[in-house]
Amino acid sequence: VFTGSPHESFAPPLTPPTEIDDPEDSKPADWVDAAKIDDPDAVKPDDWDEDAPRKIPDPTATKPSGWLDDEPDKVPDPEAARPADWDDEEDGEWEAPLVDNPNCDPGCGDWAPPIIDNPDYKGKWKAPKIDNPAFVGPWAPRKIPNPHYFKADNPAKALPPIGAVAVEVWTTNAGILYDNFALGHDAKDAKAFAKAFYDKQAAEEQAKRKKKQDKEAKKLEDKLQRGDLSAKIEVKLREAYALAQAQPLAAAATIFAVLAALIALLKPKRQPAAADDDDDAAAAA
Repeated sequence: VFTGSPHESFAPPLTPPTEIDDPEDSKPADWVDAAKIDDPDAVKPDDWDEDAPRKIPDPTATKPSGWLDDEPDKVPDPEAARPADWDDEEDGEWEAPLVDNPNCDPGCGDWAPPIIDNPDYKGKWKAPKIDNPAFVGPWAPRKIPNPHYFKADNPAKALPPIGAVAVEVWTTNAGILYDNFALGHDAKDAKAFAKAFYDKQAAEEQAKRKKKQDKEAKKLEDKLQRGDLSAKIEVKLREAYALAQAQPLAAAATIFAVLAALIALLKPKRQPAAADDDDDAAAAA
């Protein structure tokens, strides 16, 4: 909820400021607004090396024992075999894939010490900062009366009646709708308006749901009276769903019973083997 005065709280405010910066004023040439300056008496130390690198090879590192300088890191896989369908003319000369050299423990090839931070690195030398003895302060132009100043005591008085409200919504989600805008200056009135609308909306949605449920229940009752098997199954499923919401543990037993009944109803019945034999004997006679 917005609170404040439209005269001062908007940006820019509805009422212009009484004073503005003088557009004719300019900072004097001798005005010093730098609070800190480089120390003019500071000098770079003699041992300061600006060319020293940031990183250097570790001077304490040594090549590990067993390092093989002349061995490659990778070797052809001795277990690889040329594919049976390989064609040199189409695929080129076959070469075994490379694998890590098993002899390279702890390593092979040219050895180089690891790179570490240079303890003597200092970088580019800069003089330290000190307070500027000539510092005057931040400069700002002087203020003058605003020639365009006016005071709107009742800005809404001259406004025409509001006939429409426009809302621009930037979103990537479709289906966003707005309705029932309320304009006013009292938060209590706005809340009362919202409550009346949403209470009515909730009652209408509840009535629609009940009408749909009654219609579905009537349709299901008609199916039951006709002895429709699918209707019986639907009733059992609804009972199981309601039970699952109220008593999750007991719902498992109900679902099992429903599944067992479905299996029994859908499973085809077989005739006894003796009856089949009698039929075959009668046919042969």
